Amino acid sequence: MARYSRRHLTTTLKDSGATNTWAIAPGPGDLVVNGLEEGEDTGSGWIRPLEVLEAMDAGDYDGFLYGDQKLLEWTLTVELPNEAMTHAAADRFLDWALHTGSVSTYTSVDDTVWALDVDFTFDDGTTSSTLALKTNRIIPGSITVAKEGTTVSVSGKCIGTYKIT
Repeated sequence: MARYSRRHLTTTLKDSGATNTWAIAPGPGDLVVNGLEEGEDTGSGWIRPLEVLEAMDAGDYDGFLYGDQKLLEWTLTVELPNEAMTHAAADRFLDWALHTGSVSTYTSVDDTVWALDVDFTFDDGTTSSTLALKTNRIIPGSITVAKEGTTVSVSGKCIGTYKIT
């Protein structure tokens, strides 16, 4: 049985209206996504994840109901190539995370903070599937230097909706 791996994952970062996009090609690294939950279908298959509560009536179970919106949290670790970590004219991973360098003029998908839409696409040449996350607050994480190479990790909180295709 074939399995998706990091070698099959392309991560695409998009600013408002997807005017500017950047695809991180498959390669060494890790992806963790937490919080995929059922929720409210907001149209065309976009899901707003909601907390599910157990309703009780005089101590007896009376069913489920939806509570507050839940945030999906994810962490992406990628190998850092031998190049400047920030650049005024070329896309760099940290510039997308920090809204610096060539990305500093791009428009956020949120009115208050720097946020992006993010697509995680798995494609093994035969089968393709995408997890699309709208409105992600990017949280710069860490840079790790090891004998295998240097990696950079960022986390995100999806404060919008998600869709799996």
